[in-house]
Amino acid sequence: LPAIFLIALTGCTDIKAPTEARLDPFVPPQVVLVNSDLRAHTAIGEPVMTVDRGGILHVTLPVRSTVERKLYVEYRVRFFDKNHQPLGGQGDWLPKILPGNTPDMITTNSTGPGAADFQLDIRWAE
Repeated sequence: LPAIFLIALTGCTDIKAPTEARLDPFVPPQVVLVNSDLRAHTAIGEPVMTVDRGGILHVTLPVRSTVERKLYVEYRVRFFDKNHQPLGGQGDWLPKILPGNTPDMITTNSTGPGAADFQLDIRWAE
């Protein structure tokens, strides 16, 4: 019986270790272009964040089409608390038309108090 037990133990040593995740060296950006070719057609400015007396986070993002035609895009925003925990869902995709080579902006705000940061995704309109 002890020999069978040793054989059983020997068979257990070929268990593979779990695959460990890699640490992402990049800090998640506040503005993400879902379609990589949007980068060649847009210019994004520095976002401005303000918090009103009720604790609502307001975000203004300067954005511009860099071509001489309108761009039809969509955006969605997610808000995070001070510990970078998400507040609510991802939000719906909202339409935005960027006029040709003219400065514009996307403005949005959190739906409740406690938001300290955001992520805004932009993609081509579907």
